[in-house]
Amino acid sequence: MNFFTAFLIIQIILSNSICFSQNIKMNKEIEEIIQQGKDSIVQMALKLIDNEISADYFTEIIVKASAKEVYVSFLTPVKYLPINSAYNFDIEVSLIEKGTTYHSYSNPTGYNEDKMELPFYKETDEGKKNIQFVIDAIKKRAPFDVSKFDGNMIIRENTDFYHINVLSNYEESWYKINKSTGGIFDEGHAHFEQPPMLETDNQEIFVEIK
Repeated sequence: MNFFTAFLIIQIILSNSICFSQNIKMNKEIEEIIQQGKDSIVQMALKLIDNEISADYFTEIIVKASAKEVYVSFLTPVKYLPINSAYNFDIEVSLIEKGTTYHSYSNPTGYNEDKMELPFYKETDEGKKNIQFVIDAIKKRAPFDVSKFDGNMIIRENTDFYHINVLSNYEESWYKINKSTGGIFDEGHAHFEQPPMLETDNQEIFVEIK
């Protein structure tokens, strides 16, 4: 699954999630799960994941429940990929169906895409330093607060530059950043049409568990 599809799936779930103060009719199993609280639900989700990973691997964890399901989204909005690498980054877990969906990314695109199992990315000191270099370069162009970033940024390292792809709800951007100077070049943007509103009667209502 490419990063465009993976990100849009996540965004559809989040954008169609509505927090209501009134009660949603949930079955007993879901009510019992929700009563345990977010931290316990996250641990339940981690037990369904094959990899021996922890919540520390992720920047953001979102728990949502509907009348039919409890979903846990493990997310890393800013993703760094060294040259010739492929990793799993984000995971969607459904607690009722006991299913997991992994979202993988590669550098270059398609690298090791036929591999049955990919390692899960764990941040390194080098990766953290390179991400900060990219963020600092972006800040020279415009204000950027990574803690408030709600899109999906893929940083693919090359020999002399970083290739950046940024995807938000309605826009995709791509550009390159020189590894020596921090200069931005080969920049482009594309806008998506806003999807039509879904009929409320047919929409599954989600409540975020905080």
